[in-house]
Amino acid sequence: MIIRVAGGGQFEVDGALEDRVLDLDLALDSAQTSGNEERFASVLAELVELIEAEGEDLGREKLVPADLVLPRQGSSLQEWRILLDSEAFEC
Repeated sequence: MIIRVAGGGQFEVDGALEDRVLDLDLALDSAQTSGNEERFASVLAELVELIEAEGEDLGREKLVPADLVLPRQGSSLQEWRILLDSEAFEC
């Protein structure tokens, strides 16, 4: 699984790490859907830290198609919603 973190690079994860990422992504989506800003920030920080610490950094020289795109750590729920709604986000 390839994951792109806005402003933070792209990473590859597999195996048990992929399962943990998917669980956290579901929690992030739940926080976003419910509008829980505090939970969104907490889960996002945990998810980005996990990916950056344990994923394989693919570098920034060449972009590869991503399976999951995440906002940069510290993004607000409102910033993320604007990005999701923008045409610029469409791949």
